[in-house]
Amino acid sequence: MIDTVFLNGTVGAGKSTIAAALSVLMTESGRHHAVIDLDHIRRAWPTPEGDRFNHELELLNLRDLVVNYRNAGIEHFVLAGVVEQATEVPRYEAALKSRGLLLCRLDTDGATLIRRLSLRHADNPTELAWHLRRAGELAAVLQRAAIYHVVVDASGDAPMATAREVMHCGSFYDQCWATFAGKIWHESEHHEIQRTLFLPRTSAMRAHFDV
Repeated sequence: MIDTVFLNGTVGAGKSTIAAALSVLMTESGRHHAVIDLDHIRRAWPTPEGDRFNHELELLNLRDLVVNYRNAGIEHFVLAGVVEQATEVPRYEAALKSRGLLLCRLDTDGATLIRRLSLRHADNPTELAWHLRRAGELAAVLQRAAIYHVVVDASGDAPMATAREVMHCGSFYDQCWATFAGKIWHESEHHEIQRTLFLPRTSAMRAHFDV
């Protein structure tokens, strides 16, 4: 069963906004859940040499947060953040103690990214310039890495509709996880099986969900 949705995407893609909308839907459906914005738990200065985005600190903090959340009865997680390399996926699964992690990449057209970032950093031209550069850089990295189960277009201004689309995709994959549960849960290399079962189907799923 899917217990975690990881919203992946470049800056300005709408990760935090869609995460908040997902929280509303999950509350309405009675799911005990927590939303974790990974930017917040890695934000510190200075950063160590060789880790300019505090990735290692992020994973350490995530692990501790998850322990506290699970002790409080939380069963599902929504993460808003960035994963650039497939090798990092099992590290997130371990930190979350997740048995079913859905990777959803949010895509946004260039004009929308520029508009959102310009509004967000209207009073700080230096920050705006940095985020515009980072948006293009990160979008290219994520496109090459192709780390996702589903891709959802988040260019619109209707976050609840986008969140429902993510939930719809998650429901489909939940059925797949249930079907293959005996094999998935009893293999030590769970993430390898997960990739084998689901990632080759991604193109077909994108067409099916018209994203």
